[in-house]
Amino acid sequence: MRKTLSQKQIEFGRMVAKLILYAEAIGIPIKVTEWNRDQREQTRLYDSGKSRTLSSQHQIGLAVDIAIIRKGHYITAWAEYRPLGRFWGLLGGTWGGNWQDFNDPFHFQYK
Repeated sequence: MRKTLSQKQIEFGRMVAKLILYAEAIGIPIKVTEWNRDQREQTRLYDSGKSRTLSSQHQIGLAVDIAIIRKGHYITAWAEYRPLGRFWGLLGGTWGGNWQDFNDPFHFQYK
């Protein structure tokens, strides 16, 4: 049986909660910086080159962007996100850090 969008969103929320708890357990301080995004914001990101699509999983509540924050500063080094990306994969999600054409280590989305 196919899952409804609502069922996927509930499952995704549980996955994000597990990721947050995992990050805390291994000493990586994280913050969800974006969960939902409207079409205007998606178009702005696309036009600025920060997104490669006009139709993002953020728009249907099935993607989050996460930032590691240490001493009040956002960490942008890809390697710092790798443990989170690995764990996310074990949960069955897709990590933007694994994308070859547009590497986005801050992006975690539903399957």
